[in-house]
Amino acid sequence: MQINRDTLIPNSDLQGINLSSANLKGINLNRADLSGANLNATQLTFANLARSCLQGANLKDAGLYKSNLGHSDISNANLNGARISCSKLHHAILNHSTLKWTKLDRANLNQVSLVGSLLSHALLDSSEIRHAMLIRADFSHANLRNAEFDFSDMTAAKLDHANM
Repeated sequence: MQINRDTLIPNSDLQGINLSSANLKGINLNRADLSGANLNATQLTFANLARSCLQGANLKDAGLYKSNLGHSDISNANLNGARISCSKLHHAILNHSTLKWTKLDRANLNQVSLVGSLLSHALLDSSEIRHAMLIRADFSHANLRNAEFDFSDMTAAKLDHANM
């Protein structure tokens, strides 16, 4: 299948697709199945990925500034170094994902699930993380300044050297 912006539409089955380094700024992939996709260094600024499946996807160094990932399943994914500032991730599932050095400042992470995820050195400054499941999440060396964790479950979360 030849891939271009016209073939990348909401509700698409794009499992395992390689879109590495593609410029998909502003694309609407609402409810798309991108499980196992390679989105390494892909530009997804202002993209709509709400209710999408990104299980096991590679989003390393992806640009997701002001994107909508609300209600998406991003479990077991690599988001190391991704730029997700000012984005919507409310109700998203990111269990057992890696988000080392990821920029999540000013993001909406309300009711997110980050169970067992690695967020070392992540930037979460001024993010909303209310009513979230953060059980066994590793925030070592993360910048959590002005982040709001009201009513979140942080059982066994690691906060070693975190900037709070």
